[in-house]
Amino acid sequence: MPRLNIIYPIVLIAVLSGCAADTSTFTSGSAPREISLNESDPDGVLIVGNPRRFIGGVHTLVFHSYDPNRKLLISPTKGGQIFRISNGGVLIHNVDVVDGIQYLLQKIPAGHYYLAEVQWGAYARTTMPSGSIAAEVKPGTVNYVGNLVFKTPFSAFGEVGIKLNGRNDIAARSFLANYAQIKPEMQNASPRIFKLNCMLEDGVEACYAP
Repeated sequence: MPRLNIIYPIVLIAVLSGCAADTSTFTSGSAPREISLNESDPDGVLIVGNPRRFIGGVHTLVFHSYDPNRKLLISPTKGGQIFRISNGGVLIHNVDVVDGIQYLLQKIPAGHYYLAEVQWGAYARTTMPSGSIAAEVKPGTVNYVGNLVFKTPFSAFGEVGIKLNGRNDIAARSFLANYAQIKPEMQNASPRIFKLNCMLEDGVEACYAP
């Protein structure tokens, strides 16, 4: 059974105000239009699409750095990155929809990332023990994952499912055109869906590489 965390509003406010205990970064919706990126930038841009008719109750995606060779997460104490992107629900501040697809764009440190947790419903957060998406964000590049579809459970103790629902490069490029200071062309982030070599249902800490 996946590990479920009930996040009360007072804790969520702490995260939004930057006072959380961990080193994760919380973002709401897409990055401001003024952000810039060029080929020499050490960071990269990640674009994720969600068909609006399939979003359901999932509204926050929690990405963790992972080791692609060992298929384990990298702890923040060992240089791992964690970032949260709100893609709907009451937290969304900036919704970008092109041809029925909601796009989320963020500039993040280059590296390999795994969608280990999602938040849905009334502040409930759960891990993805049955497999989730992984993608590489390369420095100085725009990395498009594709369109993700989530299957939310009927109860707080069910599993959240995920699958890739194809790509729409034309719509994604149309969305990217809103960011005049992002110079590189968009490319495929080569996403994969697989299970980590650990018991993610026991929590993300159980999946940190030793």
